Amino acid sequence: MAATGAHLYRITPGHTAVEEYTGKDGAWAKVRGAAGSIFASATTLYATDPASGDIEQYDRGRGTWTRIGYPG
Repeated sequence: MAATGAHLYRITPGHTAVEEYTGKDGAWAKVRGAAGSIFASATTLYATDPASGDIEQYDRGRGTWTRIGYPG
């Protein structure tokens, strides 16, 4: 699990998806497919691509992911 200041995220078993907690009846919404791991800052969620190891940043407003770095 990882949390920003306002949102909670998790990786599903088997690392097949990243989900965001909706706050309603224990429900989670998928925001990404597979991820190696997830990390968060106060405002942003990051994930590593399980195949390449690249790090990607989540734009929650757009629902998109952008590669911001290579494995390191």
